Amino acid sequence: MAHLAQWLRNLSRSRERTLLVFDGLEKVQDDGRRSGRYGHIVDGRLRNLLLDIAEGRFGHLAVVVTTRFDLYGPLAKRVRTTDGPLSNSSASRRASDCCGREA
Repeated sequence: MAHLAQWLRNLSRSRERTLLVFDGLEKVQDDGRRSGRYGHIVDGRLRNLLLDIAEGRFGHLAVVVTTRFDLYGPLAKRVRTTDGPLSNSSASRRASDCCGREA
């Protein structure tokens, strides 16, 4: 995890816009049986990282998350969500919006 933290710090200092993709986040989300908080991200470090990115603390870094579960808590209030699959053109447009160039 220390290497990841250092990599993210270096990335956040970069002027180049970067898009991270977390595919299948439901693997680290509570299904409601553990704590009753359906969609809660169990790993606190990952949850805090996603909150920091959503709040702009990592400069030009943006993230796309795919999950079958809803997001829970403060993170759910800070992100734009889409239900269902995105078309290729819609996904490309969103990546372009976030990263400032054609994806």
